[in-house]
Amino acid sequence: MTARSTMASSGAEHSSAPEATFTSLALPMLIEHFGERYNCHALELGPGIAANVSFLTGFCSRLSVEDLHRTLCTLGEPYSGQRRLYCPLFQALLPHSAQAPFDLVLLWNLLDYLDHEDIRRLSEHLATLATRGTLLYAMVSTRTRICASPPDYKILDSANLMRIANTPQECDGPRHSQVRLLEQMRGFRVKRSFLLRNGMQEYLFEKV
Repeated sequence: MTARSTMASSGAEHSSAPEATFTSLALPMLIEHFGERYNCHALELGPGIAANVSFLTGFCSRLSVEDLHRTLCTLGEPYSGQRRLYCPLFQALLPHSAQAPFDLVLLWNLLDYLDHEDIRRLSEHLATLATRGTLLYAMVSTRTRICASPPDYKILDSANLMRIANTPQECDGPRHSQVRLLEQMRGFRVKRSFLLRNGMQEYLFEKV
């Protein structure tokens, strides 16, 4: 199935500043999708930023937080530094609960910091935590250079995000193609994708 892609009409251009705001096109879709139901169970794989927790609990009855990248980095090499992450421990870090599958998983830009094999392992495990129709929100960079460690993303309101860089250092970006991502994320399809003016591609993956 061919996903629809839309270029954002607004949003900040790429900036090396530690903080930059931009408009998300996927976030309003998530709010509309889950807005009428308060039984949404969400998994936040970024840091538990207070503003994000407050926003998400506005339409999610349950929210689980696991700052996956930082957790992996505490394990030491080969999980940190300039090397790509390779970790078979997703099942231990994200325990499976068949009685409480997640309706929404927020990956943010985690995929830019995992190697291809790790993306496959993570998506396979997330599939066990999901049910048909579960949505995965992710963003990947289309640029050749990215921050050496994942920036944080703060939800400002229903359509705007703030990117907060944690380091001025950069590294080569993987520039994931949609075809390659779908090869690694079997069991999910691209529901929508949006190319933003700041060089980020937003994805809403759906469990099939």
